[in-house]
Amino acid sequence: GNYGGQGSLVAFDTLMDKYGPNTKAALAKYPDIKKGITTEDGKIYALPQIYTYDEKLVGYKMYLNKKWLDKLGLQLPQTTDDYYKVLKAFKEKDPNGNGKADEIPYTSDASFKLFTLLKGSWGLANRGPLNTPDVVNYDLDPKTSNVRFLPTDAGYKSILEYCAKLFSEKLIDSDMFTIKAQSADLAAKTTTDIIGSFISTNKNDVNVKFTGDFVLVPPLKGPNGDQLYTDVRSMLDEGAFSITSKNKYPNETMKWVDYFYSVEGGRLLEMGVEGKTYNKKASGGFEYSEFITKNPNGLSFNNAVGLISTAITAVSPHIATKEDNQFLTPEVIKETEEVKKYAIKENWNSLRFTNKEQEKLKELDTEINKYINEMRAKFVSGSESIDTGWTKYTETFKKLKVDEVLAIYKAATERLKK
Repeated sequence: GNYGGQGSLVAFDTLMDKYGPNTKAALAKYPDIKKGITTEDGKIYALPQIYTYDEKLVGYKMYLNKKWLDKLGLQLPQTTDDYYKVLKAFKEKDPNGNGKADEIPYTSDASFKLFTLLKGSWGLANRGPLNTPDVVNYDLDPKTSNVRFLPTDAGYKSILEYCAKLFSEKLIDSDMFTIKAQSADLAAKTTTDIIGSFISTNKNDVNVKFTGDFVLVPPLKGPNGDQLYTDVRSMLDEGAFSITSKNKYPNETMKWVDYFYSVEGGRLLEMGVEGKTYNKKASGGFEYSEFITKNPNGLSFNNAVGLISTAITAVSPHIATKEDNQFLTPEVIKETEEVKKYAIKENWNSLRFTNKEQEKLKELDTEINKYINEMRAKFVSGSESIDTGWTKYTETFKKLKVDEVLAIYKAATERLKK
């Protein structure tokens, strides 16, 4: 909302009243979203993409190689300790049967994902991902109801120790915590049968040959009985559309974008043109045509969709509905139901900061997050001892002024209550 206050963006409030009936109706229907996109000065400078189905609100999930489990006669893990034992068996018992110890029990395309999910097994991150799943460092302490800084919490230390154990016993892909290999493509890693477990938003990230081998692992229960699913995403993607003050036709632009908040307009954005890129199904609902599913130019499904729709590649101003989403297989729907049982009840996805607070956060967060990531890698890989390094680690955060950040979060959470 910073640019709005500086006059480079046009506010939508009066435009909507005159030329945006669909947009206005959408925001009236979802008051929380309206609250979420309204800046501290009470105006709306960016229109959102709104999600109306749970499948979109569930973020990262853990998957495990069921074929390997069955071969070794193991059960699906229910606790963090079970998970450790399963990974150990994957490493030592040659589940792919090729006589080589080439199994990688756990891998990922980003080191923070394991942390993201394990936080729930220690009762941390109980207010969700704050729209930034890789750096959830704050939540509400259930004992004191104060804003809590997670990286110095005893539970976080315990997660570090757990991951360090996995790492030292070579159960975690060794290149995952090195700074370089943060974006190794899962599909490239899974061209052969060597992966035991991974975390992603869905299992289509692995090579298509092996997708069927993997099943969902519901949130693991931690050593103190905590079992939370915390990566509950927001119903809105902010900033899908804005009008700059250089635009000579704001009224016409508002009328144009308003169409996309209608049912037909939303479908146009998600699925393209009826009869050409999608058809009505006899049973009700819609499906992509062969132009997408068997593209004449040999494009993959995702790339063909990308030609006609923003569904995969971008955020766009509309209401995304379940019936227009062709990625919701029965399996994804079932996984969502399973994970939802453990989902946190409240989240801070609509937490908003004033311009002044944003400036301060920008200034402090960069150093704080850098230090968190750096030390997480050092502690987990064993290049720094958790036992001997912990005191210095916690004291460094004082120097980095975490207290000031906590005060800003406290002020923002107070405003949420209003």
